[in-house]
Amino acid sequence: MTSKRPNTAELLQSNYTTVSVVFDDVAVDELLDGTVTPAQGQRYTYKADLSLELQVGDFVVVHANHRLAIAQVVKVDDKPVINPNATYEYKWIVDKIDTAGFVKRLQEQDAIKALLAQLQMVEAQEQLKDRLERASQHNHSLAQAWQAFQDKFR
Repeated sequence: MTSKRPNTAELLQSNYTTVSVVFDDVAVDELLDGTVTPAQGQRYTYKADLSLELQVGDFVVVHANHRLAIAQVVKVDDKPVINPNATYEYKWIVDKIDTAGFVKRLQEQDAIKALLAQLQMVEAQEQLKDRLERASQHNHSLAQAWQAFQDKFR
């Protein structure tokens, strides 16, 4: 009787390594403020294409239990570490998540919102000043109050 060896194909594949990952969700606020903590828990080994240039701490999409899941890389092997007699099949990392690009886009969005809020404030101030100037031309007491305000606070 021959034993089933699901991992002998890996011995002929090239341009990949193995990585250990821990399944983990990360809060966006942790990404933004740089406080992402290293994942803890059960480690799982995946195959990863070398072109991904994975590093410890990277977040990846993995093929897990017939679905895609997010995991954090906790170890990158220099060369593939494959147990050809393992009873499980090694699966591939689908892709690296570009958290740096994502964070940059969120920061840009926040900066635009702040800029637009400032613009709205400036426009509102200008509109109020214009209204006061126009109304002051038709109302003497308002003109005096507006002038007194400007003299005292401007």
